Amino acid sequence: MVFGRFSSDKSDMRGFRFGFLESIRAFGFAAWLAAALAAALSLAPLTGAAQAAAAGAEDAPASAALVALATTLRVLDERFIESEAVAEVFSGGERARLEALARAEGLAGLAPVLDEKLRALGWSHTRFVADGGFEHAFYRSLFETRDPDVPRIRHLRAFLRARADGAQQVVHVAEGGPAARAGLRRGDLLRRADGAPFDPPSDLAAETVELQLERAGAVSTVTLRPEFSNPHRSLIEATRESVRIVEYRGRRFGYLHLWSGTHEALLAILDAAVLQRFAGVDGVLLDLRGGFGGAWHDYLDPFFGDRDAFFEVESVDRTGAISRSQPGPRRPVGCFGGPMVVLIDRDTRSGKEALAFQFRKASRAVLVGERTAGAFSAGLGTVGDGWFLFTAVAEPRLDGRRIEGVGVAPALRVPWPVTGAATVDPQFEQGLATLAATLDTLALEASSMPSPCARLP
Repeated sequence: MVFGRFSSDKSDMRGFRFGFLESIRAFGFAAWLAAALAAALSLAPLTGAAQAAAAGAEDAPASAALVALATTLRVLDERFIESEAVAEVFSGGERARLEALARAEGLAGLAPVLDEKLRALGWSHTRFVADGGFEHAFYRSLFETRDPDVPRIRHLRAFLRARADGAQQVVHVAEGGPAARAGLRRGDLLRRADGAPFDPPSDLAAETVELQLERAGAVSTVTLRPEFSNPHRSLIEATRESVRIVEYRGRRFGYLHLWSGTHEALLAILDAAVLQRFAGVDGVLLDLRGGFGGAWHDYLDPFFGDRDAFFEVESVDRTGAISRSQPGPRRPVGCFGGPMVVLIDRDTRSGKEALAFQFRKASRAVLVGERTAGAFSAGLGTVGDGWFLFTAVAEPRLDGRRIEGVGVAPALRVPWPVTGAATVDPQFEQGLATLAATLDTLALEASSMPSPCARLP
């Protein structure tokens, strides 16, 4: 299951959020969706003939921009979840204006304008990307090549957000990458690259880049060697490198940052960390902040002895038809039954919001941080020549509750604004303190937690 909303305030990582796709079965999860949405969620790159037909230019090659625009409008008209919104945002006059723009400026000029129009529809998993950057390469890996190593690009293994003043602001830094090694922090501003305004991804194409860094008003330069990989692979490795034991007030807590739930390797890392590396720890701190979505029931199994009380899903399509699904059998893995804290923020999206929902519903973990993104639509992926279209086609609900546009609230709200460049992560620190307090309470009461693993066969 993949979800993704991308708005400046809820950046699907820049906001990433993901949507269900039948093709995701290639990555080993969300199989239930194939039955629920098989008709709605297909993925196939357009052939040359189909592209020409989509652009209305069967007798002559259509420009990439006209093909992209024609395909986008067709998908919106036929599949988008809210037809009334399409009629309002993409009126006849707007369509003519977009066509003129495509003819005059090509894909480079059309892409940002078309993306903004799609965002105006007000649903997650509704984007148009054509810049060849971090987000675009990730989607191509997931929906086109289905290979976490293809295509490869140069990047910093960090999530950046463009600001109105032209700077790129660091929002999240993933473990083990160029940004982390260079000491970049949340809130840093990257203004210039090799003396010119910083414009990723083009300015990351060289083997090294000198960036002007602004932190808390102080300006400096830092030289980085961009990583050459697919972002999908880089997030797998960042998740692996995040695993560690944290010593805190005389106790040992296991920590893992799950950057995405979109490949079987990520599930294997989770299993190995929780059931092997964290053996004997006093508690677990699971970090779901930032990154992408994609995780589903399988990612809950190491923390629950059965799936009897897992959320049920109903998915509503554009006609109002409802498809329902219940959890399948639990995977045959072990179970960690100790105290847990789960970190969430406004960039926790898609399938990872379902994990947060279940942890809170079952009182299995204390959620610390900020309300999640509310990026929980089912997205259809369409791959074109140099572009990718994400379109919301259905709305999944958990136990009858809306998550799209609402999100999942934390039990302990701890803001962490993307301003300045804090040296301390307040959400992480509160997570550790909460785990310690839970254990202190249990010790004072001479009691123990009811084991969530009690029914494990």
